[in-house]
Amino acid sequence: MKTIQERRIFKEQKAKQEQERKMIAAKESADEAHSQPAIAHKRKRIDHKTGKILTLAITIFTLMGLAAFNSSAQEPYSAKERDTIGQYQPSGEVDKAEIAQFKKESGRTIAENKKSIAKLKTKIAKDKALMNSEYKKQAEELERQNKELEKKISDYNATSDSEWKLFRAEFGKDMSALGTSLKNFMKDSKR
Repeated sequence: MKTIQERRIFKEQKAKQEQERKMIAAKESADEAHSQPAIAHKRKRIDHKTGKILTLAITIFTLMGLAAFNSSAQEPYSAKERDTIGQYQPSGEVDKAEIAQFKKESGRTIAENKKSIAKLKTKIAKDKALMNSEYKKQAEELERQNKELEKKISDYNATSDSEWKLFRAEFGKDMSALGTSLKNFMKDSKR
């Protein structure tokens, strides 16, 4: 068995070791406390640099966007449109070439509609069952609408660009509606 003196020496050594451990732990925590502000300071510097770069990038993109917007706002027509028109025309003036082209294309469509209506009318005339039906009235209505559009486009004279755009949109809508009605009527008459 161990003597009392050996036990006391053993306890003292153990207490001394425990005290050393506590001192080492305190020293390590003090070192960590001193190193964290240094790391935080480095992070602030990195964040500050990133912020400057980000601010610079946003500024550059904003200036590029403004420059692009400013250059497109100066000319109402693109280079392709000017080539098509043949010469630059400020906004508000009527483009006679565009109107002539639109009238030409519309005239072709109206002529095609006339041919389709004429075919339908001959088909209705040959078939006695269709002669007295609603088909004859519908064919006459389509013919009337087609003649109306033909008169409307031939009589049109534009006075301003905005008026021309409005006419073109409305006429296109009417022409499209007539084309759809004609196709549907042709499908129905085939049955």
